[in-house]
Amino acid sequence: AGSIVDGLANDKSDIDFILIHEDSPNFSSPPQFSTENGSIIQVETVGKDRLQQLENKMRIISSAIKSENMTPHMSSLSNSELLFLHELRVGIPLTNKAEAYHLKQRLWVHDLPRNLAVRYIIDHFEVRQDVEVYIDNDIETALWMLKRCITHLCFILLCTIGETNPREKWIPKLLRRYESNIGEQYVANIFDLIYGSPPLKKAPAELRKFLEFAMKQLNEIFRHAISLNNISYDYIEKLSLKSNN
Repeated sequence: AGSIVDGLANDKSDIDFILIHEDSPNFSSPPQFSTENGSIIQVETVGKDRLQQLENKMRIISSAIKSENMTPHMSSLSNSELLFLHELRVGIPLTNKAEAYHLKQRLWVHDLPRNLAVRYIIDHFEVRQDVEVYIDNDIETALWMLKRCITHLCFILLCTIGETNPREKWIPKLLRRYESNIGEQYVANIFDLIYGSPPLKKAPAELRKFLEFAMKQLNEIFRHAISLNNISYDYIEKLSLKSNN
């Protein structure tokens, strides 16, 4: 598992393993070992109780999203659970391959790209509201939240091509890797918004103008992301209402 399997590793990256067993202890910090050449081997253990809790969550979430009649409580998934689901989905089983396949079915990892897209859509709506609220009276906060808004939008776009890595640090590399699938101009616009934000010492009117331009760009990119994810606009409306509650 980890950045090596994802094709994102460098010569200083850890070597990550996940040990899944009913009797495995759940350590607060994964055990670490060192190889002769100085590489760090990190072993995460996942036991029966954690798997059962996660299975229950994923059954409810996947059923809600598939029906499009309910809004899922995606926030119930922790960051560590999102990472585990991703690593289970893309990881390479070293033994008991049939059991690994069955576990993937139990945890609905085949639905993970769409499920995560819905989560990030809800997050995007919530943060975008913050930008709109503060754009007229707190430019600094609005600019800060704009970057969070862009982050969620990037995750939505990456889900369209089946990328489920939840680590923000890999967003630039993944956008570049898949820009031909996502749309080169859309990716270019995202980087322009991230790196083109004017310094805070600029006049408030100029900063407000940038924010208004950025929100128009984000709306265009968001519509593109929704079309790629093939999510109905009726369901998007429900998700938008959920974020208002």
